[in-house]
Amino acid sequence: MLDAPRERIGAWIRRRREERGWSQEALGDRVSLSQPMIAKLERGGSAVDFERWLKLCEVFGVREERALAEIRAIEGAAGAA
Repeated sequence: MLDAPRERIGAWIRRRREERGWSQEALGDRVSLSQPMIAKLERGGSAVDFERWLKLCEVFGVREERALAEIRAIEGAAGAA
């Protein structure tokens, strides 16, 4: 079960990245973060700042409102498990 908001956001980042077939390094290049930092975000080990959040939404081609809705859906699915 995903407890912390950071874990749900990390799951969303990982899912979006994998849907595109990108490595963590490839995503990091697109958002100016290192591969270890992408891994940390995906694990929920670090919070995403607002500027980086906007950049992630941009590279994934998702509006911020849609991204939040998807993250809430992850929360709902985790809560139902």
